[in-house]
Amino acid sequence: MSLTEKPELEERFLEEVSDHAFKDKRNGLVKKTFFQLRFNPRNREQTLGEIAEAMNKQLGEEYEGKIKDIAQRAVLKLKNRYEKEIRADGIDPGLWSVGRGGKVEGVEGRVSPWQEAYDWLWTKKYARWVWDRLIEQAREAGEQITLTEVNSSADRVPALPSFPRNVALQDEPYQLWIDLKQDGFLLVLGQWTSGQKCCYCPSQAFAATTRKLSGSTATILPDRESLAAKSRTYFTFQDVGKEWVLVIVTPEQLNFSWTGVGGTEMVHKLTANCLADLWRQLKQQPDTELFYKAFEVTN
Repeated sequence: MSLTEKPELEERFLEEVSDHAFKDKRNGLVKKTFFQLRFNPRNREQTLGEIAEAMNKQLGEEYEGKIKDIAQRAVLKLKNRYEKEIRADGIDPGLWSVGRGGKVEGVEGRVSPWQEAYDWLWTKKYARWVWDRLIEQAREAGEQITLTEVNSSADRVPALPSFPRNVALQDEPYQLWIDLKQDGFLLVLGQWTSGQKCCYCPSQAFAATTRKLSGSTATILPDRESLAAKSRTYFTFQDVGKEWVLVIVTPEQLNFSWTGVGGTEMVHKLTANCLADLWRQLKQQPDTELFYKAFEVTN
């Protein structure tokens, strides 16, 4: 596994988005430069005037008198390039239209259009992008990760069943079988058909304590004493589509504020910040192993 690429993750993301969104030759460099400055989290609190000054230094021209127009055109370009994706996130890109005073036209109390775009970029698109980078680093698992029919009466993990599943029936309970022949600490993440990312292990619902794997022993989720097992819900997929599982095995235990148990959240939903935090910590453990598996949910 190699997570040590330069530049840093956020800068790579901005570079890729700007390369994709601002391809036009006419003023493309100007809008791209504006985007990389205005949408950089380090510049979140800077004014348009301060962004214009930074553009002056980078491009060798004066942009103070044109910065509002550049901002409007850059946000419009971003909206047009990703409109389908934005709408799929349940957001109306029409709210990014610019009205008087830089506010969203016709909507009281909303933030400026670039802030609407910024929030979508860093809460929605960035989460997908980091997840995709993690999947790129992972190996596709075969029978090492599979769904099995529920075996709640077994005293110990059974041998691999003769019915490993890559397809799951909607609303049917399953157990997740993991047999990686690896030693280390286990982290199990998921992506639901909706695109929401979550942490299955450790979690209050599936595995109340951190799992340490032994290469000679398979493991099954949920734990027999977990809430999901006791309620007999196990892994039950409610929506038709593709469910992803990302299994991470680290030499040393990871330390996140968002894992474990406590509170009312049964399975922690992962934000873009959670995934970026995970990436940063995995960079410190180069011997980490990642595996992924996708399951088709049908009715």
